[in-house]
Amino acid sequence: MSSSSSRFYYGDKAVKKVKELYPDCVLTQAHELLIHHEGFCEGVYTDDKGVLTAGVGQTKEYFNMPFPDVFNIFLQKAKDLTPNFDSLSEELKAAIVSATYRGDWQLSKKTRQLFNLGKYQEAADEFLNNKEYRERILKDTKDGVVKRLEYIADCIRKCNCVKG
Repeated sequence: MSSSSSRFYYGDKAVKKVKELYPDCVLTQAHELLIHHEGFCEGVYTDDKGVLTAGVGQTKEYFNMPFPDVFNIFLQKAKDLTPNFDSLSEELKAAIVSATYRGDWQLSKKTRQLFNLGKYQEAADEFLNNKEYRERILKDTKDGVVKRLEYIADCIRKCNCVKG
């Protein structure tokens, strides 16, 4: 990441900053997990792929939108891609929203098919069967993206699929 005038927040500090910026937004577990994964940037930066980014990892058409609006767009996408979404545990819903926000859930039709068939182990393995994950693992770093993808795969693997 590169920017000389931006302030970055991670983990709980990022969640706290987003809560300050959007006091009327009630943050769910999915909001908070996503903010933990993405972090928050006060300002603008270029991510490690060369994409101009702001806020909670917001790029392209979402760049200048308020985070709660962007979140709701991706929550709806996650629901549209996951027929039983509303019956999932809160942790798993949060993980799927995080995967959708990154684009991974949309791009892995096979993962979603396996998941929807109840083949959670296979779905988790397929989720990690992607070029970006393999390349980052080869670099032998446990960066934020690797940790995030592994967390999502673990949530799929242990699938507490019913609210409880």
